[in-house]
Amino acid sequence: VTVLMIDAKVFKAKEDEANTLLTNSKFKEAAVIYKEMLKLAPNEAVVWGNLAKAEAGMMDHQGALEAVTKAAELNPKEFGSLKVQIATWVNFDDGLHALQSKDYPKAIKLLTEALKAQPENSDGYYNLALAYGHQRKYDEALKNINEALKLKPNEKAYLEVKRILEINAKGDN
Repeated sequence: VTVLMIDAKVFKAKEDEANTLLTNSKFKEAAVIYKEMLKLAPNEAVVWGNLAKAEAGMMDHQGALEAVTKAAELNPKEFGSLKVQIATWVNFDDGLHALQSKDYPKAIKLLTEALKAQPENSDGYYNLALAYGHQRKYDEALKNINEALKLKPNEKAYLEVKRILEINAKGDN
């Protein structure tokens, strides 16, 4: 058994340095320091949470999810909502990539998951409408574009997609 003695002042200085880097969007540099800190104090939920934010800033989905999961395990009350936020961001971002890659079933699954946690995301409904539309599932597509329009009634892109979906739906009947 090895016992590590941590100088609280040194640890706090490292944390302050990493937090400043994180605030200034220097995510990679912050992540390096947070990881060093976690070698000394692996049960510090705040450090895990900040590492998750740094990983998210670097667009590292897996790293962000792993770090926030650990933070939430250690302190669910403080980091449970951050875990939901990061999982929602990952689902939304991965859903957009699936849509761009024309993997419409995967896009639908991921965007639907993201919208469960963030139902006010008009872009989520818009992109879900696109995914359904590409599969010629016009009823579902129109339902989702209408949800997007409830949130942003004058959004030109949404209105144009609705117009196209309505034309396509009529042509399929």
